Amino acid sequence: MAALNFALHYAESLEILTESVSNIMTSGELTIPLIDIYFNRQDWFDIVEEMRHCATPYEKHNLTYVFDKYFYRSFLFIKFYYILITITAIAYMVSPFIMPDPRKFGLPMAGVIPYFDKDSSLFYVVHSVYQDFVLFFCISPAFTQLAVNFIGIMVACCQTEAIKLMLVKFNVLINDPTTSEEILTEELNEIIRLHSIVKDYLSKFQDKFGYLALFVFITVAITVGMCLNVVANNLISSTTFLMLSVALTSFLYCSIGTYLLVVNDGLVNAIYDIDWYMLSIPNQKKILFFLANAQPDPSLHAYFFTLDLTTFVSIMKASFSYYSLLNQ
Repeated sequence: MAALNFALHYAESLEILTESVSNIMTSGELTIPLIDIYFNRQDWFDIVEEMRHCATPYEKHNLTYVFDKYFYRSFLFIKFYYILITITAIAYMVSPFIMPDPRKFGLPMAGVIPYFDKDSSLFYVVHSVYQDFVLFFCISPAFTQLAVNFIGIMVACCQTEAIKLMLVKFNVLINDPTTSEEILTEELNEIIRLHSIVKDYLSKFQDKFGYLALFVFITVAITVGMCLNVVANNLISSTTFLMLSVALTSFLYCSIGTYLLVVNDGLVNAIYDIDWYMLSIPNQKKILFFLANAQPDPSLHAYFFTLDLTTFVSIMKASFSYYSLLNQ
């Protein structure tokens, strides 16, 4: 609201106007997902519950250590991201003290409270506190959204890794002459069942994640494109940190999507690498269907965009094109 008020009443140049619109888009990027989470919180609770109990089917196979390893790495990554986004936010707020911009009244954001007298002696103090509060209030939902999505994708990755280890053990059973056909059939059925659980989980996750990711990618493209107008004229400004933060968030989303594709490629190879030709004909047919079901990439997508690094490059290209259009 403050950014919209600034854009309507105080933006005297294209540079400041684009920065105001960037703040509006960033606010929307954070607000819309929060609204969805609030009104569809039961669906999100169900997905989180599946995340919590994802290791349960693998306990009898002694593979819970795979989940412990993945969750530990996820915790380190999320901790690193939180520290990074906090440092970026602090740099965003401190930058006006180094390079004050009178067009923004020396404030970090191009936004003021509606109907607040700019000639008041309390104008700067009130708006500094207000903008600090808004910024750090926004960090929490932004961090929570990425953390939940990151852990959600990591759950699918570690389940896939566990299935790959089960295939290795299954191959040992195949080459053991004392293993009966009944045991092989039972083990293969269990592997296929667990893979079906992973596919169902990803399908549910995609249903909730798709349009949120689409909104994030659209706002990132517009925000980065508009921020470039400011950064091109003044590199050391609060807008630079806003642009870096938004671009980093998009990069992290696309990186974990790419990692999911890489992990699934390893599953396809693991299926083919077992000595399937030593199995009975019925089990060979199961392997064939299993392989066919695993081959389609379990890519997360935002309807028009696939969640991978190719999409990230495309978004950055679109942002630069938008920046070029504004400067014609």
